Amino acid sequence: MYSTSIYDAKSRKEGYSINTAEERKFEDYMHQWVPKLKGQGFRNVYFAVISGNFNDESKDTLKSLKIRTDIQEIVLVEAGALTELLEQFLRDPELNLGPGNREGAGIQDLFAESRVLKASDVREELGI
Repeated sequence: MYSTSIYDAKSRKEGYSINTAEERKFEDYMHQWVPKLKGQGFRNVYFAVISGNFNDESKDTLKSLKIRTDIQEIVLVEAGALTELLEQFLRDPELNLGPGNREGAGIQDLFAESRVLKASDVREELGI
């Protein structure tokens, strides 16, 4: 079936970093929601943290969460990337929300790798 995302939004003046308490909270979200969503027929469940910017990529934390849970990928989404996605969708309502195909990239492609997602990544992947 389709893919879905669990998300959490964070606001920090100096940028966001995942601390130990947040990591545990995210893990609890994943253990609570991934089985329910997969039971509803969602094949891929992604986790997104949305913030203005991030202080680091938290690669070790993301890797650890993926090992300890059934989450597909974890993406740290900068607000500018989310704005770029919305703008592109408003310009092109036919934009593929699922995986890419011969006609181009899809939104799901942007979430298929754990990383910090920036506006420049969105433009590059969508060929803008």
